Amino acid sequence: MRGWWSRRPHDGSVRYVDLLPLALVVLAALVVASIVALAALRSGTASHALRSAGRVLLGGAVLAVLAMTLATGGFGYRSVNLVPGSGIVSSLGNINHSLGMLNLFGNVVMFAPIGFLIVLLGRSMPGATALGAGLSLLIEVTQYVVGRAADVDDVLLNSAGTLVGAVLATVLVGTWPSRWTTTG
Repeated sequence: MRGWWSRRPHDGSVRYVDLLPLALVVLAALVVASIVALAALRSGTASHALRSAGRVLLGGAVLAVLAMTLATGGFGYRSVNLVPGSGIVSSLGNINHSLGMLNLFGNVVMFAPIGFLIVLLGRSMPGATALGAGLSLLIEVTQYVVGRAADVDDVLLNSAGTLVGAVLATVLVGTWPSRWTTTG
Protein backbone atom coordinates (compact mmCIF):
# COMPACT_ATOMS: atom_id res chain seq x y z
CA MET A 1 0.00 0.00 0.00
CA ARG A 2 1.33 3.46 -0.83
CA GLY A 3 2.39 5.51 2.14
CA TRP A 4 2.25 9.03 3.46
CA TRP A 5 5.62 10.66 2.94
CA SER A 6 7.72 13.61 3.88
CA ARG A 7 11.19 14.86 3.02
CA ARG A 8 14.06 14.06 5.36
CA PRO A 9 16.07 17.27 5.77
CA HIS A 10 19.60 15.83 5.68
CA ASP A 11 19.57 14.07 2.33
CA GLY A 12 16.34 14.89 0.53
CA SER A 13 15.23 11.26 0.62
CA VAL A 14 11.64 10.26 1.19
CA ARG A 15 10.33 8.17 4.06
CA TYR A 16 7.02 6.36 4.06
CA VAL A 17 4.34 5.70 6.61
CA ASP A 18 2.44 2.53 5.89
CA LEU A 19 -1.18 3.59 5.46
CA LEU A 20 -2.64 0.21 6.43
CA PRO A 21 -2.00 0.56 10.20
CA LEU A 22 -3.14 4.17 10.01
CA ALA A 23 -6.34 3.16 8.22
CA LEU A 24 -6.93 0.46 10.85
CA VAL A 25 -6.57 3.02 13.67
CA VAL A 26 -9.07 5.32 11.97
CA LEU A 27 -11.49 2.47 11.26
CA ALA A 28 -11.22 1.19 14.84
CA ALA A 29 -11.90 4.70 16.18
CA LEU A 30 -14.97 5.03 13.97
CA VAL A 31 -16.33 1.63 15.02
CA VAL A 32 -15.69 2.26 18.73
CA ALA A 33 -17.15 5.78 18.46
CA SER A 34 -20.29 4.37 16.85
CA ILE A 35 -20.68 1.74 19.56
CA VAL A 36 -20.07 4.27 22.34
CA ALA A 37 -22.49 6.76 20.75
CA LEU A 38 -25.24 4.14 20.42
CA ALA A 39 -24.78 3.02 24.03
CA ALA A 40 -24.81 6.63 25.24
CA LEU A 41 -27.87 7.42 23.14
CA ARG A 42 -29.78 4.54 24.73
CA SER A 43 -29.03 5.78 28.23
CA GLY A 44 -28.87 9.53 27.67
CA THR A 45 -29.43 12.36 25.25
CA ALA A 46 -28.15 13.01 21.77
CA SER A 47 -25.76 15.59 23.22
CA HIS A 48 -24.29 12.98 25.59
CA ALA A 49 -23.93 10.53 22.69
CA LEU A 50 -22.15 13.13 20.55
CA ARG A 51 -19.72 14.02 23.34
CA SER A 52 -18.99 10.34 24.00
CA ALA A 53 -18.34 9.66 20.32
CA GLY A 54 -16.26 12.84 20.08
CA ARG A 55 -13.96 11.68 22.89
CA VAL A 56 -13.35 8.37 21.15
CA LEU A 57 -12.76 10.07 17.79
CA LEU A 58 -10.35 12.53 19.41
CA GLY A 59 -8.41 9.61 20.86
CA GLY A 60 -8.33 8.00 17.42
CA ALA A 61 -7.17 11.26 15.81
CA VAL A 62 -4.35 11.61 18.33
CA LEU A 63 -3.32 7.97 17.80
CA ALA A 64 -3.31 8.53 14.02
CA VAL A 65 -1.08 11.60 14.41
CA LEU A 66 1.27 9.68 16.69
CA ALA A 67 1.39 6.84 14.17
CA MET A 68 2.28 9.24 11.36
CA THR A 69 4.87 11.19 13.32
CA LEU A 70 6.53 8.75 15.70
CA ALA A 71 6.14 5.28 14.22
CA THR A 72 8.02 5.98 11.00
CA GLY A 73 11.64 5.64 9.95
CA GLY A 74 14.32 8.26 10.01
CA PHE A 75 15.96 7.23 13.28
CA GLY A 76 19.65 7.87 13.68
CA TYR A 77 19.84 11.37 12.23
CA ARG A 78 19.20 13.82 15.06
CA SER A 79 18.78 17.43 14.03
CA VAL A 80 16.83 20.44 15.18
CA ASN A 81 15.56 23.52 13.37
CA LEU A 82 14.75 26.37 15.73
CA VAL A 83 14.53 29.09 13.06
CA PRO A 84 10.84 29.79 12.44
CA GLY A 85 10.01 29.80 8.75
CA SER A 86 13.23 28.26 7.42
CA GLY A 87 11.70 24.81 6.88
CA ILE A 88 8.64 26.39 5.30
CA VAL A 89 10.79 28.41 2.90
CA SER A 90 12.76 25.26 2.11
CA SER A 91 9.55 23.35 1.34
CA LEU A 92 8.27 26.18 -0.85
CA GLY A 93 11.56 26.16 -2.76
CA ASN A 94 11.75 22.39 -3.07
CA ILE A 95 12.64 21.32 -6.59
CA ASN A 96 9.82 18.80 -6.30
CA HIS A 97 7.02 21.34 -5.76
CA SER A 98 4.42 18.65 -5.04
CA LEU A 99 6.55 17.18 -2.28
CA GLY A 100 7.09 20.60 -0.72
CA MET A 101 3.38 21.42 -0.80
CA LEU A 102 2.45 18.02 0.62
CA ASN A 103 4.87 18.55 3.48
CA LEU A 104 3.35 21.94 4.29
CA PHE A 105 -0.31 21.10 3.82
CA GLY A 106 0.10 17.64 5.33
CA ASN A 107 1.32 19.19 8.59
CA VAL A 108 -1.71 21.49 8.64
CA VAL A 109 -4.33 18.92 7.60
CA MET A 110 -3.01 16.27 9.99
CA PHE A 111 -3.94 18.40 13.04
CA ALA A 112 -7.23 19.89 11.79
CA PRO A 113 -9.38 16.99 13.10
CA ILE A 114 -7.85 17.44 16.54
CA GLY A 115 -8.80 21.12 16.70
CA PHE A 116 -12.25 20.32 15.31
CA LEU A 117 -12.95 17.63 17.89
CA ILE A 118 -11.53 19.56 20.85
CA VAL A 119 -13.91 22.45 20.11
CA LEU A 120 -16.83 20.06 19.66
CA LEU A 121 -16.01 18.70 23.11
CA GLY A 122 -16.42 22.15 24.62
CA ARG A 123 -13.05 23.89 24.53
CA SER A 124 -12.58 27.36 23.11
CA MET A 125 -10.68 28.03 19.88
CA PRO A 126 -7.65 29.39 21.78
CA GLY A 127 -7.78 26.44 24.20
CA ALA A 128 -7.98 23.93 21.35
CA THR A 129 -5.12 25.63 19.52
CA ALA A 130 -2.96 25.61 22.66
CA LEU A 131 -3.65 21.90 23.20
CA GLY A 132 -2.74 21.15 19.57
CA ALA A 133 0.44 23.20 19.85
CA GLY A 134 1.34 21.38 23.06
CA LEU A 135 0.81 17.99 21.42
CA SER A 136 2.93 19.04 18.45
CA LEU A 137 5.72 20.32 20.70
CA LEU A 138 5.66 17.05 22.65
CA ILE A 139 5.95 15.10 19.39
CA GLU A 140 8.87 17.21 18.15
CA VAL A 141 10.75 16.86 21.47
CA THR A 142 10.13 13.10 21.39
CA GLN A 143 11.40 12.90 17.81
CA TYR A 144 14.59 14.69 18.84
CA VAL A 145 15.09 12.50 21.93
CA VAL A 146 14.78 9.28 19.89
CA GLY A 147 17.32 10.49 17.33
CA ARG A 148 15.15 12.12 14.68
CA ALA A 149 14.72 15.59 13.28
CA ALA A 150 12.73 18.18 15.23
CA ASP A 151 11.46 21.32 13.50
CA VAL A 152 9.82 24.42 14.95
CA ASP A 153 7.99 24.86 11.63
CA ASP A 154 6.19 21.57 12.22
CA VAL A 155 4.89 23.00 15.51
CA LEU A 156 3.77 26.19 13.73
CA LEU A 157 2.05 24.30 10.89
CA ASN A 158 0.45 21.76 13.24
CA SER A 159 -0.82 24.62 15.41
CA ALA A 160 -2.25 26.32 12.33
CA GLY A 161 -4.00 23.07 11.44
CA THR A 162 -5.46 22.82 14.92
CA LEU A 163 -6.71 26.40 14.59
CA VAL A 164 -8.28 25.66 11.18
CA GLY A 165 -10.14 22.69 12.67
CA ALA A 166 -11.20 24.75 15.69
CA VAL A 167 -12.55 27.53 13.45
CA LEU A 168 -14.51 25.03 11.35
CA ALA A 169 -16.01 23.46 14.48
CA THR A 170 -16.91 26.87 15.91
CA VAL A 171 -18.72 27.78 12.69
CA LEU A 172 -20.45 24.40 12.63
CA VAL A 173 -21.53 24.60 16.28
CA GLY A 174 -23.01 28.03 15.55
CA THR A 175 -25.23 26.48 12.87
CA TRP A 176 -26.31 23.39 14.86
CA PRO A 177 -29.91 23.16 16.02
CA SER A 178 -30.06 24.01 19.74
CA ARG A 179 -31.43 20.54 20.57
CA TRP A 180 -28.00 19.08 19.64
CA THR A 181 -26.02 21.36 21.90
CA THR A 182 -28.12 21.15 25.07
CA THR A 183 -26.53 19.39 27.99
CA GLY A 184 -27.92 16.15 29.19
